[in-house]
Amino acid sequence: MHIVGCHVAVGMNGGPHLMAGIFEGQAPNPRVSNEQSPKRQSLPIEVIRITRSDDLEALVTLINSAEWDEDNDVDTYSVAALEAYLCKEDTVFIAACCTDGEKELVGMASGRIELKPYDHMKWLYIDEVDTCANQRRKGVGRALMVRLLEIARESDCEEVWLGTESTNVAANALYKSLVPDEVDHVVGYLFEIR
Repeated sequence: MHIVGCHVAVGMNGGPHLMAGIFEGQAPNPRVSNEQSPKRQSLPIEVIRITRSDDLEALVTLINSAEWDEDNDVDTYSVAALEAYLCKEDTVFIAACCTDGEKELVGMASGRIELKPYDHMKWLYIDEVDTCANQRRKGVGRALMVRLLEIARESDCEEVWLGTESTNVAANALYKSLVPDEVDHVVGYLFEIR
């Protein structure tokens, strides 16, 4: 498995940050590439950080009924599993909904805020960024990433790390458009325990 890893320095004192102008009224950050394919359509998107006090049953129903494909590798969700995930300290789970008409789940992402074992340095590890198969190329992935970067800043993280397969052209294009501080080519190893 070949993985491309991106590293973004978030900056504690208002240093580099990646606001992409997704939300109405926000100016785009000059560091973010706004190149768009002529086929790209933008959706009005609201990205919500999910907590245990949210209606997890309704969210799980939306997740399990959304249009996913093999590129997403999304397993079936359960309320118990999502609640257990959210119980862990410093977990991040966000959901993107289209706000044009009836709210529809269009994507989701998860990660963890970690503390390095030296210098008390906090960082956000992004585990998954998933856009529904029928909602790609509409700004969903960008909106999710912008919100994750905001959460990292709000949590005083110094950096963000995420990885994707080198063959995932769309994800690599998105992450590169956010102008990461580093892009590394790494090899991933999987150890199946059970």
